Amino acid sequence: LALLSSEKKDSTENIPTLFSSSENISFIIPSAELFATSLGDCWGSMLGASSGILINNHLMFGLGFRINVGNPEINFGYVGFLAEYRFFSDRPISPTVRVLTGYGSIKKYIRPKSSLFDDFGNIGGARFGFIEPTVGAEINFTKYVQTQVHCGYRITGGYHEVESWQTQSLENKNLNGTVIGLGIRVSK
Repeated sequence: LALLSSEKKDSTENIPTLFSSSENISFIIPSAELFATSLGDCWGSMLGASSGILINNHLMFGLGFRINVGNPEINFGYVGFLAEYRFFSDRPISPTVRVLTGYGSIKKYIRPKSSLFDDFGNIGGARFGFIEPTVGAEINFTKYVQTQVHCGYRITGGYHEVESWQTQSLENKNLNGTVIGLGIRVSK
């Protein structure tokens, strides 16, 4: 019986795993982000968040979303998968590259917004796919708290105007636009 138990112990120690014990994996608590973005010929603001896992303090995989808060006539938002790489993460300021890709929707508000959360539930609408590459910098305040500044460009595709009254004759090229973001991130 003692021989069997020692065999069992040896075999469990050699189980192959995706990450070795030397990998440092941490969870990114949902981070808050504020964006300035272009939509057609206008600039507006969006709120967003992202969360995921951070591997060796360099590579992050997770989810992110953005919602319009600044356009009084058009509701616009998107959600997707996020990949990010931090260069020189052991320094106080680290350059970053990230890509957010997924789908979004756009719809004209039923009535013009009069406050930030007025008509907030009006989120359905015509759908589109997108990819949003950005470059930026991350500033480490502490080991667990960072702020990010990034700039990029949203590229959309697959948008079909199914209900013209809802989207004021927008096309894919109107949904493409510059994105400038500022965020705060807490990791654990």
